[in-house]
Amino acid sequence: MEPRKKSPAPIIVMIIFLAVAAALIFFLVRVIMNPVTYDTPTLSEIFQSKTVSKSGETAAADKTEAGTEADSDKAAVTEAPTPTPTATPTPEPTVTEAPASVTTIGADALSSSNAYVIRLSDGAVLIDKGSTDRVYPASITKLMTALVALDHLNNLDEQFMMTSEIIDPYYLEGASLAGFEHGETVTVRDLLYGLLLPSGAEACEALVQMSAGDEASFVEMMNAKAAELGLTGTHFTNATGLHNDDHYSTCADLAVIMKEAVNNETIRGILCTPSYVCTPTDIHPEGLTLVSTLFYYLDNDTFDNGAQILGGKTGTTDEAGRCLATLGSYDFDDYISITTGAPYGEEGTYPNIADAVSIYSNMQKAETV
Repeated sequence: MEPRKKSPAPIIVMIIFLAVAAALIFFLVRVIMNPVTYDTPTLSEIFQSKTVSKSGETAAADKTEAGTEADSDKAAVTEAPTPTPTATPTPEPTVTEAPASVTTIGADALSSSNAYVIRLSDGAVLIDKGSTDRVYPASITKLMTALVALDHLNNLDEQFMMTSEIIDPYYLEGASLAGFEHGETVTVRDLLYGLLLPSGAEACEALVQMSAGDEASFVEMMNAKAAELGLTGTHFTNATGLHNDDHYSTCADLAVIMKEAVNNETIRGILCTPSYVCTPTDIHPEGLTLVSTLFYYLDNDTFDNGAQILGGKTGTTDEAGRCLATLGSYDFDDYISITTGAPYGEEGTYPNIADAVSIYSNMQKAETV
């Protein structure tokens, strides 16, 4: 009798059991080591999200495409949807209203042969009548004299004694004088007022001697200052503005000098002063009264349109004609007007001042379309 063969079933069951147990152990290890989460994005998602955002910031078309592709990829990786990036709106540009344009009388209506009128705030030109032509500046020269003197004289209370050697040559030449006398001790401040209000030649010479010792040295400083200001059409031979064929400028250059002058607080204050009483002295115990040649001949400095002539400097020689540099205002802006070559006119008339009145009184805002 043959022995009974053992059934293979228990062995198969054991193998299956061990395989299932191994699979379960492997699954548990995977879960423990790599837990699944639906709230935290994977590295792949983060990379895709940043790529989409950068794409959206560079171009609107690429942004839409990148957003769609990112949404599709993220849906395959995780159940939590990531919103499509939205475009950052481009801010609207801030619109600033341009300042109103201003017009004035036509250049041909002026009696001055040359004229240049500008707005100080932006250099806008209202009148240009031969502004680069060579002209003789006459006593408008004294604006540069004041600038150079103040470059070297810091103490306005510094004193200086006037002498006949300073005064007499200008008196004999017929130059305008402030009225200082031999032996009178005056201050730098008094001399500056004497220079710019009555256009005193003796005050000019005193400032020259205090600043440089002699006129030749002072004139060198004037021409150096002109070069510093970029004036290519200007050359000085003296500090007073008395005629010399080689002493010349242009209206455009004179406007630069005037701008520099009114930017100087001391000079601007003097130019805008109708009259001034000097420091009392033994010769003038009540102080010498100085009167602006501009304001003396200007009947009215304020006009119906609201414009005003604030101050300025006159100049006259036979060769230069009547000249005038003014500072004025209209509609909260300051303006500079330079006119040269006006005729002498009839007795008691001053065409240079009449031109300034016409310029400022006719200023108006231009109609805009």
